[in-house]
Amino acid sequence: MYDHFDDKARVDDALLKTKVVFITHIHGDHQLGILKMIQERDKLMGDPKNHEFGKMYAVVPPILLDYLNSFVDEYVKHKEFLVFIDSTTINPEKKYFYQ
Repeated sequence: MYDHFDDKARVDDALLKTKVVFITHIHGDHQLGILKMIQERDKLMGDPKNHEFGKMYAVVPPILLDYLNSFVDEYVKHKEFLVFIDSTTINPEKKYFYQ
């Protein structure tokens, strides 16, 4: 995000305005990237004026749910602003490519 926005204030604004993140498959950069997004957004949510931006939803493959929940339990202070959604609950097809 820093490469794209080139400015911390603009990155912070984008993080606060991010409502949904989709992780479609498992790759190291996806797994680590969402952790960084969660961590940085959590810091921003420490300021009560940012609470107006509300929750960020992350739609993820079920295999990532335990990993992400463990991270959140350990490192996230403002858990109420983060919701994980198991991608299989919204998949209209019966074929799952990541299994």
